[in-house]
Amino acid sequence: EHPLHNDALLGRGMALRKLKRNAEATKDFQAYLAIDSGTSERDKAWFELGLAQLEDQQTKAAAESFARIVDEFPKSTLRDRALYELAWAYKTEGQAGQAVDQFEQLANDYPKSTFAAEASFHLAESESENERFDEAIDNYRKCVETTKNKSHKEKAQYKWAWSLFRKKEYDEARKVFLQQTEQHPQGVLNADGLFMISECLFRQKDYVQAVEAYKVALPKVKNGDTLEEVKLRTSLHGAQSANKAKQYDQALSFASEITDLGTNDAFAHEAWLEAGRAHKAKKQWTEALSAFNKATPPFNDQRSVRSYVPPSLT
Repeated sequence: EHPLHNDALLGRGMALRKLKRNAEATKDFQAYLAIDSGTSERDKAWFELGLAQLEDQQTKAAAESFARIVDEFPKSTLRDRALYELAWAYKTEGQAGQAVDQFEQLANDYPKSTFAAEASFHLAESESENERFDEAIDNYRKCVETTKNKSHKEKAQYKWAWSLFRKKEYDEARKVFLQQTEQHPQGVLNADGLFMISECLFRQKDYVQAVEAYKVALPKVKNGDTLEEVKLRTSLHGAQSANKAKQYDQALSFASEITDLGTNDAFAHEAWLEAGRAHKAKKQWTEALSAFNKATPPFNDQRSVRSYVPPSLT
């Protein structure tokens, strides 16, 4: 064999992969790895093979290739990325537990890696789903403090605050939601964060401040890419807060955001009830009677409108 053969074989495989000719690239990488001597970049070959297999949607085979680097090349400069790709391969295969193990090893072994912040986020998501909120908070914070990706930072701040909210630490949660919304005014979760600032005040029974917060959140929530449930809760909890704060005209304004929809569901029931209370407080007895009549069951929708948990952001 020519002394340049092995290097040429690896180089050609890499070029073929870049050109999306992954089947041919795979053959070159496998041929390179089958050679017993003179192949000093075996970790690179395994990594390139794994990428080619991923691009060909051979996820299980790709996981095996990345695992070879993790297990056999502890000093490889590619090992942190191999752990990252291995974790994602496991996630794709539905092996969530094994994926978390790889993310954890990546975060612990390579805290300065460009992939460590995202690994911390995925660890936090797993911990949050299992209601291990203290650990989740720690890993969301690590992601916020180390990531250079604005999208990752916004998501991590939002979920960090949510974990505090789930622990009923509403004041601390509100501070983190406030940081999130101020630092990401155009972020995809800005409207959700503003809603949650309002929810923190609502849970703390600070109804006067809650009303002002819901007034800020409502236009953003209505015009943003938020869940319909969030839009309805913003109006309903705004109406409830306004009634508690004896701001009855504002309560009616919030309630009308739902009652004007003409729906017959659990949110409509609650909104008409708040409208009735506001009219009653204003001694508008005809309007109060009408609203209370419309708040009377039966309703088609038996959803609870009293609790809300956000979807996973993974």
